[in-house]
Amino acid sequence: MEQNNKKSLMTNILTMCSIGYMVFLLFFVASALNSKDGGIPIMANVKVEKNNNAFNNLNIEAKSVIVYDINSNKILYGKNENERMPLASLTKIMTAVTALKLAPKDLEVPIMSSFIIDNNGLKANDKWKLGTLLSYTLIVSSNDGARSVASVIGAKALGGSYENGNKWFVDQMNKQARAIGDSDVYFYNETGLDIDKTTNGGMGSALGVVKMFVYAFKQYPEIFEITNKSSISLNSISGARFDAKNTDKIASLIPGLLASKTGLEDTAGGNLAVIFDSGLNKPIAIVVLGSTAEGRFKDVLTLASSTLSYLKQ
Repeated sequence: MEQNNKKSLMTNILTMCSIGYMVFLLFFVASALNSKDGGIPIMANVKVEKNNNAFNNLNIEAKSVIVYDINSNKILYGKNENERMPLASLTKIMTAVTALKLAPKDLEVPIMSSFIIDNNGLKANDKWKLGTLLSYTLIVSSNDGARSVASVIGAKALGGSYENGNKWFVDQMNKQARAIGDSDVYFYNETGLDIDKTTNGGMGSALGVVKMFVYAFKQYPEIFEITNKSSISLNSISGARFDAKNTDKIASLIPGLLASKTGLEDTAGGNLAVIFDSGLNKPIAIVVLGSTAEGRFKDVLTLASSTLSYLKQ
């Protein structure tokens, strides 16, 4: 009887070990399937933090907000984070990602007079290296830079006109968003400029913006990290110097800022996305959509402060 019990016990132990191994194997396979591009998580199963006192009674103007812990794949705070809203110049994050997927950073990009939309610094007939032009475009939110990049890369791909190349490039932006597992953003142009009084050049949720921004920064840190500076000087191929002032005017006020991107349009209001290191290599992404021109900066500072308070708990 005792011998039978021992055999039964051993059988149960072996069964439990087998079950435990299968659970571990399934977890490992699932983790692999939920990653692309060298193991970068695409946030397929985002965790949500509940009952977080640090984020109670916040005074923020934004209609949609998300605070996301990158390492733990956890939403620390959300407000309408799944609601699709106008992106304005946050669109340029995907413009940069798509350009770098399609062309080398040393590609020469000519600035044609037809690319000049709002005369914010670029000069017609000048030439830039793609990587430098993208950094300039991101930090000053240059519509001229975004149009130049999209038109030139698209025209080279098609062997056709700059106008057709521009349209092709925007199609590639949407394909790239789907490729990285981001179905929450959609683009109608490469700048994020309003198309008309009711339609913006890009639409997406705060969660969707976090997905593309985290992906962009992890894949191309050398391009996006320039946006953590208040200002910087860059040179075109001709040697012309351009002093680039960050449209994120609180860049110097966020400790550990790694990257940022602003957006401001009539349809969108004020938008802002940032990634900052909250300490000991613990990066946090914050996105606010539908705030105001000034409110977006106050909102992000409030959320960053609340995040640091939460992490100290």
